[in-house]
Amino acid sequence: MNRYIRIFSLVILATLLLSNPVEGQKKQKDSKAQAAYDAGEYFEAIDLYKNAVNKVNDQTQKTAILFKIGECYRVLGEANSAELWYKKAVREDYQDPIIFLRYGQMMLINEKYEDAIEQFKKYVELVPDDPRGNVGIE
Repeated sequence: MNRYIRIFSLVILATLLLSNPVEGQKKQKDSKAQAAYDAGEYFEAIDLYKNAVNKVNDQTQKTAILFKIGECYRVLGEANSAELWYKKAVREDYQDPIIFLRYGQMMLINEKYEDAIEQFKKYVELVPDDPRGNVGIE
């Protein structure tokens, strides 16, 4: 019986050791993407974030990555792509209210005025002290 317990213990230990590097790789890819973003290397950050988003299981982390991809495209002046990624982040329930401001701004640039107003109104509801939401509505 002791032999079976040792074998079982070794199998459990091996499983734990093998699963840990996978988690580390996910975090490492995300941190590389964040480093590229922080360095202003937005094209590289987009590629790294896109690779990371499909490998992340945590919903909060996934929506943050979707938002960051949108931010990269926004900073690069690609409003259509930014709008698409912000839409994905909203659909996945990204929790930071700034998403509604950014999404509305991209819709405004893309001449989707009624849709933009809806996003600005959501932002104003959540952050009434920030004048950017009302400016967007006007």
